[in-house]
Amino acid sequence: MTDAAVSMAILTVDANRLGRDVLSRFEPMVLDRLYHSRTDVVAIPELQREIEDEFALTMPGAALQTISRRAARNELLRRQHGVLHIDRERLARFDLSGVRAATSREYEALIYQGASHAERVFEHKVSPEEFGNALWSFIQRHTSPLLAAMVNNTSLPPIEDGSEPLDFVVASFVVEAQERDAQAFEYLSHVAKGAIIASALYFPDPAEFDARLDGLTIYLDTTVILRLVGASGPAFEDLASDLARLAAGRGAKIACFEHTIREIRGILAACTEIVRRGTARYYGETSEYMVSAGWEVTDVIALSDSLEDRLDAIGVEVRVKPAHVAALTLDEDLLERTLQEHVNYSSSSARQKDLGSITAIYRLRRGRSATTLHRTSAIFVTHNMALVRAGRAFEKLDEIDRGSIPLCMPDFALTTHLWVSQEIKAPDLPVRNLVTDSYSIMRAEDHVWRLYLEKIEDLRVTQRVSEVDYVLLRQSLQVRSLIMLETHSDPEAFTEGSARRVLERARRAIQEEALEDARTAHEATAAANQRIVAIQTASEANSTELSRRLEAHALGLQAVAGKVSRVIAATVLSFVGLIATTGAVFAIPFMSTSALGGILGFIAAACVVAYSLVSLASMFFGIGLPSVFRYVQSAVHRRVLAWYERTASESASVNGAAQRN
Repeated sequence: MTDAAVSMAILTVDANRLGRDVLSRFEPMVLDRLYHSRTDVVAIPELQREIEDEFALTMPGAALQTISRRAARNELLRRQHGVLHIDRERLARFDLSGVRAATSREYEALIYQGASHAERVFEHKVSPEEFGNALWSFIQRHTSPLLAAMVNNTSLPPIEDGSEPLDFVVASFVVEAQERDAQAFEYLSHVAKGAIIASALYFPDPAEFDARLDGLTIYLDTTVILRLVGASGPAFEDLASDLARLAAGRGAKIACFEHTIREIRGILAACTEIVRRGTARYYGETSEYMVSAGWEVTDVIALSDSLEDRLDAIGVEVRVKPAHVAALTLDEDLLERTLQEHVNYSSSSARQKDLGSITAIYRLRRGRSATTLHRTSAIFVTHNMALVRAGRAFEKLDEIDRGSIPLCMPDFALTTHLWVSQEIKAPDLPVRNLVTDSYSIMRAEDHVWRLYLEKIEDLRVTQRVSEVDYVLLRQSLQVRSLIMLETHSDPEAFTEGSARRVLERARRAIQEEALEDARTAHEATAAANQRIVAIQTASEANSTELSRRLEAHALGLQAVAGKVSRVIAATVLSFVGLIATTGAVFAIPFMSTSALGGILGFIAAACVVAYSLVSLASMFFGIGLPSVFRYVQSAVHRRVLAWYERTASESASVNGAAQRN
């Protein structure tokens, strides 16, 4: 295989210059299979099978969850109705079928040319497969000079130590291709890069490296325990079993707290009632599975009664929380508020349970922080991402030390780390498949290969790199990447079940969203109706008040007009009475108007005439002074009202014109 310097160079350049961790090397495989998936949603069990069928690589479901979350964050998948939908238009650029087929053809052409070169130049007959194996071995042992020849187009230095029988044949073929056959050298470049990547990707742990985590105890949360004992179905059980298997393989101990067991028994008791009723309304993945799988009440009771025995058989130890120590006491009031803020518990008992778990981990660690798992004594593992974010917020890891191992970690992130940080066995495939698959997933540009080469030379010159150094750095970078990048507050998406269960979850989410929309619309309609009624009531009240005011105004106007008309009528009546009285006086025989003379005589004569007319009107028509008073009063009353209405209309017209202007 390639030596540690080459693998270390690729690892450090990827991390420092390209921002990629070890897991990102496997992302193209996953995205390729998602693009070619026969379903339209992300379903981890099906995705696992498709990757194994196509690439002969077994990846734990947690690693696929992690990659799927990253893809969704990069908008390669769409979160909708609580599941991840495949966006093939965006994933099209990750289709590896074309480059895999092309590289496979190039490999076949290259080894046939190599076998022909061996017979033509050295009169040594070898099969194409034998030459291919010799080429693979040559690339592993002469990576640096071969990479320099491909990247910088420098001559391959003489091979002085031909430890393999065909080394000189392969070296001669490389030189001839570089000098005389540009196409063959291009093929060789692709094949060599694929071989280098494959060797770095499946770098074996050195025999002397102690990868065990004997000092670490992993405490599992309620959901993870229920999955582990099979209460949530085979798909979830596989995910939890991957974590237990990988942790046990590294020597870590698996445990849970007593209060977690008490909570599990409470959940199973609730599931008993749900199974008895056979309700279609579920309260979590466990009850959903039990109802859909046809569990009986006795099945749930049997699981509850045998819970500790099952955990003991799996290797999970039930432990009591460590006693409180004054020197190791956290600010529990602040932690409880932080938990409530992030998780939004509806039950205080659930909040107290999580509070107890996190504070217990702190005491088990003796208040010490660590940046690697093998230096960590205890960690709490949960499926609840809100709880993870609450723990990080309380510890202020995003502000102080983002590289510290948190008290609480997501189950999928820890499982992914345990898988990636250990030796990943190369798929049991022919060399051709390893080369073509590895080259297709790491189609780096020339400048990236130059960065790799520069780092290789720098490591060779400035420091000695051991295989242990490489493995330690690989583990450290991967755990930092996961604890820093996998705690985003993204909406949760269900991917763990089969495609059928994922689609069922999506359909149920659609129904719930439709019900919520209908409920919201009903509430909005009710609120609108209430507003309409309130407006109508207010309008009626305003109308009544306006009518009352108009009526009062009209009555006031009538009173004013009556008063004015009475005054005017009285004045007229007084004047007429004065004239009549004067006429009556001068109508007496011994009173003569001629004696007055001038204007006074004329006025007196007029008064006499007026008196005569009034007397005649009263005699023949019955019109007396009261009738005159009523007539004048009525006429004046009508004219006063008409004048007021005309004045109000003209004022309104003037105001309206002023507002329009």
